[in-house]
Amino acid sequence: MQPEKLPESGEVSSEAPPPKVRPHFLATDALVLATCTALAYIFAFAYEAGYCSFYGIPASFVTIDLTVMLMVAGALVALLVALFGVANGLYMAFARRSLWIRNAMFKVGIFFTLFVGYLVTYKGHWKGWLPWFLAATIIALVEFAVPILTQRGKATYAEKLEAAAEAEATPGGPPTLFDRLRRHIGQSALNVIVAGILTLNLCRGAGEASAMQQENFLVVNTSPETVVLRVYGGTLICAEFDRAEKRVKKHFILLQAASQLERTFQLESVGPFARESP
Repeated sequence: MQPEKLPESGEVSSEAPPPKVRPHFLATDALVLATCTALAYIFAFAYEAGYCSFYGIPASFVTIDLTVMLMVAGALVALLVALFGVANGLYMAFARRSLWIRNAMFKVGIFFTLFVGYLVTYKGHWKGWLPWFLAATIIALVEFAVPILTQRGKATYAEKLEAAAEAEATPGGPPTLFDRLRRHIGQSALNVIVAGILTLNLCRGAGEASAMQQENFLVVNTSPETVVLRVYGGTLICAEFDRAEKRVKKHFILLQAASQLERTFQLESVGPFARESP
């Protein structure tokens, strides 16, 4: 086997150098797994912190175990699948529309999706979903109603939307820190960060809504009676309650599960509870 002949001095090789493959940020399975685990932990902590905040339990008591992480991760996966189905339907419906209309629908769709999520989570408790309904309504008015007034010189509605979007995209003032951040990390990365923050807030709201609507609790035969609000790492966080008024007091009792063999725990429908007035 003869060695490869090197080009003589002055000769130029006709073979192009192989292209450099730039590794993707999430190219390795280990990094993907680590990222998913960290996100599941963060979202689970946000859920538990929201639950505890309703009863006034300090967030420092919260500990996350594998069971809670799997429950929150499963709920998030189900939510993402449902949202993907809705987003796919909207994309197919507006795929042939202009880019400006699709962008406007994307902005409005985010807030209306959050509104629906909070509405399903909080149900009759309007204070939980009303801010997102107002935000979605304001964004919809800004994106679809304001161009009618500001772009009167355009003939069609699509032209009005396009002109308004171009005016918004044209820099007309000093650059902001938000603009510098977007140029540095990219629009896609910024969208991921914003989506993560919104999801974190949604998880916290889901935890608070769960505490507001929970009916079944373990009742401990202490004197006076207490209910188990949460269990973290073998520690039972209990509180006194009023059966008639369905109100939990902010007097917490910490019991170690391993040392409560002589006590009776009975599952009863004593909720949902109201928060004790400060």
